[in-house]
Amino acid sequence: MANKIAKSADIMPAIIVDLTGLLKTNEIGKFPNSKYKYTYFTIKDYHLGTLVLKFDPNIQRMYLFNDVDAGIGAKWQRNLFKSYLISEPVGTVELWYNAEKDHYEVLDAQQRLKTMIAILKNQIRTPKNCIIDGIDCSELHFTNLPDEIREKFISFEFLAVASFITREEAVQRFIGINNGNPLSAQDKRSPQVSEFANFIRQTAFYPKPKYSFAEYDTTPGKLQLKYFSFSHIGRTMDEMLAYLFLIVKDYEIKGIQSYAQKPLDDLYSSMKNVPTEFKDEDKLVFEKILKTLDKLVKASNWSRKISKKKELLYSLLLINHYIAQGGQISEPELFIQKFYTSIAKCKANKDLIFKDKKNGESSDFATCYRLGTDKEYIEFILNCLLKQMGNSGIVYKDDKRAFSRSEVNDKFYEQDSKCAYCNEPIKLDNAIGDHMIPHSKGGRTIYENLAVSCKTCNENKGSLPWDGWVHSVKKMSGIDLSNLIVNIDELVVLQNV
Repeated sequence: MANKIAKSADIMPAIIVDLTGLLKTNEIGKFPNSKYKYTYFTIKDYHLGTLVLKFDPNIQRMYLFNDVDAGIGAKWQRNLFKSYLISEPVGTVELWYNAEKDHYEVLDAQQRLKTMIAILKNQIRTPKNCIIDGIDCSELHFTNLPDEIREKFISFEFLAVASFITREEAVQRFIGINNGNPLSAQDKRSPQVSEFANFIRQTAFYPKPKYSFAEYDTTPGKLQLKYFSFSHIGRTMDEMLAYLFLIVKDYEIKGIQSYAQKPLDDLYSSMKNVPTEFKDEDKLVFEKILKTLDKLVKASNWSRKISKKKELLYSLLLINHYIAQGGQISEPELFIQKFYTSIAKCKANKDLIFKDKKNGESSDFATCYRLGTDKEYIEFILNCLLKQMGNSGIVYKDDKRAFSRSEVNDKFYEQDSKCAYCNEPIKLDNAIGDHMIPHSKGGRTIYENLAVSCKTCNENKGSLPWDGWVHSVKKMSGIDLSNLIVNIDELVVLQNV
């Protein structure tokens, strides 16, 4: 039951399933506002399974540590261990009762509760010079402590405030509680109750992301993105993806927009207040960009060391631009190589100067790339990169997908009623008009790119690159197809950036 509930929690990062009504039994006081009550629970209640804690770090602020079996733990975690041992208050646990699902969601104390579990799993040691009741307990895991000290730990009481308010009020209370904490703007946007907010959260879900580019390194003791050199603390990846969706949503009308908190706040608000703004066609374009990014990070020449926040930002904007122009990245290796070298060349080119009309100041490309987040700066950087990259690794599809019947008929007789590939006789009714350079690879739907084939050859060829297909046919049947093409470049759609 607990696992099922945990998966459906959609506001806070942790839930407490009270199997015996313990929190109600332990009520010790009420506030003047009857929607709030004081209660308590102990570590032993969790240890014995009376209370079940489940964590979904996809929601709210992320748990910042990758706890490791037999590990040491962060300094603050070790000090928290000692606080538990000496029954020192560690702050109130804030809970919201979700009546619909009959469990409590944790508004505040995720880090403390998760650390408590890590201690029980021997993933955190006590600090140095830890003397408890005259006993030296320094640098020990939970199971290595004396029995009486372990009993002190599991007897620790958490004071909790249980709130019985609406879902929306719970989100606002979470934001209010954490206003004094170092939460990012995206931390505060993330728990918003809307289909869009949930969509963004799920896209960069940890620990099982929907896309490879949001995966984490498995290095023990670290919580590091696998393909990028920046941390997801503050839900950075979520924020970058939210900005991308902002661009996709209004690209035809507004083009590039400033990367700032207010536009993102407005985006989240509009999606919440007008749910119809969250359109399927925008989601399709957005996900197409992310699927393309997935291909790029898997390229052998992708470098996590080089790929920081700005590299992610501009790779997303470049992909969006090419897709909007009807193109696709057909050669990830070539694209990534050109992407890295283009950034380096633009940074080194002292003639690339942006003149800010607002304040009259001038900045070179390297400065803009490092600091610029306004619309005009981003447009300048993007245009410089597009000019430098050209169409490296990009193909554009011809709008016309199929050859006409008259074109197929003419080519059929031109080929003496034989398959262009295997040279076997075919009937006109069974003749298939095939793109020699596949349409999916940018092959144009023009007569010069047409070959009439039999069904077997058409199926075998599929979307193979032309040079690969030519080699295969020659290998299998000894037939040389190179004479079918005069100039391959003329058969591929190319567009200027």
